[in-house]
Amino acid sequence: MGVGVFIHNPRIAFLFVILAAIGTYAPMSVWWSYPTTFLSGPAAAGAVGMINSMGNLGGFVGPYITGWIKQATGSFAGAWVYLALSLTAAGLMILTFKKQLPPTRWKEK
Repeated sequence: MGVGVFIHNPRIAFLFVILAAIGTYAPMSVWWSYPTTFLSGPAAAGAVGMINSMGNLGGFVGPYITGWIKQATGSFAGAWVYLALSLTAAGLMILTFKKQLPPTRWKEK
C-alpha cells in the first residue's frame, strides 16, 4: 500500500490496492478469535470491546490525520505512507503476544 501511491499506472496501482486489501482483511478472522485464546469470560469480552473501541477511535481520528498530512504536504501520498506504516506497526505489535501453553498432564518419557 505504501509503494502503490508512487505508481502512476492505474492498473498496477489497483493491483497494489488489491494486495493491501488482502493483507488487511485476510487475518481478520484470526484476529477476532485471538483474545479468547489467552483470556476467558469477562476479560475476553473486555478485550473484544477494547479492540472495537480502538478501531472506532482510529476510524474517527484517521481521516483527520489524513487531511492534516495532505494539507501539510499537498499530496495524499504522505498520508497513504503513514497509513501503511501504521498498519505495519500494528502487525508487528501482534507478534509480541505470546500464548502460554497449558501444562501437560502426562510427562514425556
